Amino acid sequence: MTFETNLISAFLNCPRSPDQQNAPYTSDAEIVTIGDTLMAVTVDEFSAEDGLGSFETDPRIFGQNLAIAGLSDLLAVGARPRFWCQSIGCPADRKPAWLHEFTTGLTSVLNEAGCFIIGGDSGATQNFRLTATAIGDFESNRHPVTRILNQPAGILAVSGSLGTVNHSALKGSPVELNYRGSLSQTMNASAYACIDTSDGLITSLEMLQKVNPSTTFKLNLETIPYPAGMAIDIPIPKETSLFGAAGEYELLYCLPKKCDLPDGLTVIGSFHSADTAEIILENSTTSITYHPHNLDPRVLDRDTYITELIRFVCDLLGADVPP
Repeated sequence: MTFETNLISAFLNCPRSPDQQNAPYTSDAEIVTIGDTLMAVTVDEFSAEDGLGSFETDPRIFGQNLAIAGLSDLLAVGARPRFWCQSIGCPADRKPAWLHEFTTGLTSVLNEAGCFIIGGDSGATQNFRLTATAIGDFESNRHPVTRILNQPAGILAVSGSLGTVNHSALKGSPVELNYRGSLSQTMNASAYACIDTSDGLITSLEMLQKVNPSTTFKLNLETIPYPAGMAIDIPIPKETSLFGAAGEYELLYCLPKKCDLPDGLTVIGSFHSADTAEIILENSTTSITYHPHNLDPRVLDRDTYITELIRFVCDLLGADVPP
């Protein structure tokens, strides 16, 4: 159990509003009724070290990525982003040109989403921090998409490349996230469940299993949509990028076995009800039962975390550990 899990658990005994529709952990955003309106609310904090673009050299992409990440929980539940509040602390050495580029990137995504900044707080800090609160609503006759499965079987499908941010963090190369607002609205009616991959694919599957303890998830390693070139430019198993904690904020859907998949969705596995719930990693030659590791990048230093994660994945897959 990670420190973050312990921290969340410390607040679970706090009173919950009768207007809140979801239980803890069961949806990416909090679902509440305000008057006669069903709303979705999410809060996330980001830093310059989160792997979401280059704080120093490309503030526009950095701002764009933070906006996509801040809205992602709303998209996972099928909500339409409406309002954005932020508390931002920024080093005082940032020049007006840097601030312009950063806000241009951030607001370009909010504009695409139809989401408006309605206020917040700002100040000079030693290290960059942005805490975003995003609020959305639902189209009439649309329901929130949670993490809870009420169907016995189906497929797993994802909205884009996986392992992108972990791979980029390992290489020290830039990364550009993708906004999935249109897909979110398209999939709202047919999705059984959804979670974003903000903490990486494998962690997302762990969370789905946590709230669906009678479900087995099978991941087909041969159908994973990796970024181009991943298999050749770092001499470690490419699957390592699926296990790291830096996510790409894609949408991972649980869907009916027979459904019309829109462009951009890739089937990567399946799920079914089971007496013994497992996460199973498969390819054409082998089937591996996954057991969660206890590596926490918020506790370990970066080099130790990377070394131990590579070792864990190599042992799991039966691959040689690089020197």
